[in-house]
Amino acid sequence: DAHFACDYRIGFELGFGGFLEKINKYRGINPDKKDFYDAEERCVKAIQRFIQRHIDKAAQLIESETRPEIKESLVKMKEVCENIKENPPKTFHEACQWTAFFNCASRIYTRDGAGFQIDVLLYPYYERDIQAGILDDETAKFLIANLLLIDPHYYQLSGVDENDKDMTNHLSYLVLEAADSINIACNLTVRMHENCDREFVRKAVYYLIKNKNAWPRFCNDKSLTDGYMRNGIDKKTARERIAVGCNWMCVPGKEFPMNDTVKINIAKVMEEALKDLRKEERRSTKRLFELYEAHLKKAIEVTAAGINLHLDHQWEVTPELIMNLMMKDSIEKGEDISQCAELFTVGIDGAGLAVVADSFGALEDRVEKEHLLSWDDMFEA
Repeated sequence: DAHFACDYRIGFELGFGGFLEKINKYRGINPDKKDFYDAEERCVKAIQRFIQRHIDKAAQLIESETRPEIKESLVKMKEVCENIKENPPKTFHEACQWTAFFNCASRIYTRDGAGFQIDVLLYPYYERDIQAGILDDETAKFLIANLLLIDPHYYQLSGVDENDKDMTNHLSYLVLEAADSINIACNLTVRMHENCDREFVRKAVYYLIKNKNAWPRFCNDKSLTDGYMRNGIDKKTARERIAVGCNWMCVPGKEFPMNDTVKINIAKVMEEALKDLRKEERRSTKRLFELYEAHLKKAIEVTAAGINLHLDHQWEVTPELIMNLMMKDSIEKGEDISQCAELFTVGIDGAGLAVVADSFGALEDRVEKEHLLSWDDMFEA
């Protein structure tokens, strides 16, 4: 719900069997964190049983299937599932299927919907399989389309690295074409920058207009990078941030943000300021704004205290048992990512901002400048 992201590179390197080995290794190093490691182990084994049920079902269907092309597909699916139940993915097909299983588990557990930089992380598998002659573009698009269909996780395309080099590649185009082939709402975000592949941008805009399914989204790298660096973050880290929601961003594996979760109703803040103003004899929009600022400051302080309380106890209430598996230092320290994140970014939305701005403008015009009604008339209304 907080819109943060795993580092899928950890999962692609270790696989589910590697997760278990890592858990057992650090269980020995941190014996006082037994409950944590037991819970993490239980989650991984549950995912493996989930994969095994797919293997069993495929085996059952193979026995009764008479159509050779379907039988061949089932045999391939069974083989892929058997390979990734314990081992890290080695092929493009296996990487897509591994992602699908993990995404289903994370979605079920805490509605996690953050994917990864799909064209960059999957490209080594794509390139290797193309060179080995075991993959072609049509098959790659078919596999990506299935991955997008299984669960609408948020994936980022294009972007720029720390050296200002465009990261668009051939797979970036294939992802757009795969999404077009299923023509449904897909959570794809194109990260725009001044060195962006212009043909890729045209292609992305084309699909946005052609299908009218609100994809891809577009985000501005300059604003994201420059703005984030004002927090004292280096350029490399700022560039690592990816789209993890409608308009939310975070650094995979390192950051525990609270995005799209905390809001202050500033229209209610203004209402409290109006109640105070009504008790006073000398009234003005200037005085109302002073009262409004005092109430807003109080609202922010109370909200901050609530956030700190939440962060202190998040690990006890809703530990991120699935996402911890691909977060930096979580397994190593035996701590929930809400306790050991490298970065904490808390966003607070101001709900009702336009209402408050319009209200101040209306009061200044109608009461103070035009004298169409008095303060008492307004309070009575």
